[in-house]
Amino acid sequence: MRKFHVFRSLLVFCLLCCFTLAVPSMVHADPCRHDIPELQREAQAGDAWAQAEVGVCYIRGKGVPEDSSRGAEWLKKAAKQGNKLGLALTYLNGLGVPKDERRGVALLQKAAKQGSASAQILMGVMYYDGGGGLPKNVRRAEEWWQKAAGQGHEEAQELLQTLRGR
Repeated sequence: MRKFHVFRSLLVFCLLCCFTLAVPSMVHADPCRHDIPELQREAQAGDAWAQAEVGVCYIRGKGVPEDSSRGAEWLKKAAKQGNKLGLALTYLNGLGVPKDERRGVALLQKAAKQGSASAQILMGVMYYDGGGGLPKNVRRAEEWWQKAAGQGHEEAQELLQTLRGR
């Protein structure tokens, strides 16, 4: 029962923090603290990471007025160029788009297969918990966490230790 609560808490934490995980550069710094006009220029010029960061800033209302719909539009632009994690989380949470777990999980899985450790962790959580319309499957959860752990992701390593009872 304790393991269930640990994973449920992690899922809630991940979804609440989803937009700090959406863009790799955000793991170390809040993009919304950067020069927003410069970030917007880069996004307008087609930089996928800048597009994702601008989208996150709009959804969070940091440095720009809060506007989830506008944020989702920027995340759609980033997703078209391969940065799918942020858009996956908008669909899973219904932020700026109608909530659509099937579409969110499909995008999340693509991001995970592209090597996003954050997406791999979330896929593991979804399988562990049977969330997002996925069947509960502890073996699949472990596989996703192993991929993220293989990239040195500490949370994935901790999840694997908890899963294995260590």
